[in-house]
Amino acid sequence: MHPTLLLICSGIEAGFKSYLNHDGLTLDELRNDYGHDLQKLQAEVLRRSTPAIAKIAEEVTAGINLVNDHYMNKRFNYREIGSATYPKPGLMCRWIGTHLAEIKPLVLPDA
Repeated sequence: MHPTLLLICSGIEAGFKSYLNHDGLTLDELRNDYGHDLQKLQAEVLRRSTPAIAKIAEEVTAGINLVNDHYMNKRFNYREIGSATYPKPGLMCRWIGTHLAEIKPLVLPDA
């Protein structure tokens, strides 16, 4: 089990879905068409976003590519026998921390 990676992925998913919901996708569309697929969500964010948001979303591509299958298949929730390669949670946490200040004015212009 990898609770830190589970929480990081859940946070990224929530951020992408929040952006897409604000941009007009319904909750049913997000649930039914995208589910927990971080790569699919990221692609849609990149397609719909401004260059400033796209730049931020693109920087986590390598991490998303490593964790997406594991996250979608609930491998961070339950123990599995075998080996797997994951990004270090600290690297993804630093990415989020680095970009929070950049993301906030794009999401909350009056902040």
